[in-house]
Amino acid sequence: MTDLLIIIGLTLASCIAVGLIGLLLLHLLRYRSLRQQLTIATLLPVVAVATTVLINVQLMFLSAHDSLVILIALLVSLLLAALGAWHVSGGGFGRDCRRPARARASAGRPG
Repeated sequence: MTDLLIIIGLTLASCIAVGLIGLLLLHLLRYRSLRQQLTIATLLPVVAVATTVLINVQLMFLSAHDSLVILIALLVSLLLAALGAWHVSGGGFGRDCRRPARARASAGRPG
């Protein structure tokens, strides 16, 4: 039961720390573009989970191989989350998706 309380305490502490850092970043970016704010807000939960997992993995009795597998999985999930945040905030191929819609809308109009 003590181990469970330690895990819960560390999880709460790391999530609160990441949340406070995210709050500070969002406060600093309050006059910036909505895209930047959305990117930070989208990545915050993923970073909080990754931080929690990293802390708890270090405290567990895992082999070096198992720890490496977890770290690789975290890295891949962070990269995918960053790509998703970039896409959701209007970056990349999101702009290209709007071009055909505009073309279809203007196709029926006489030029």
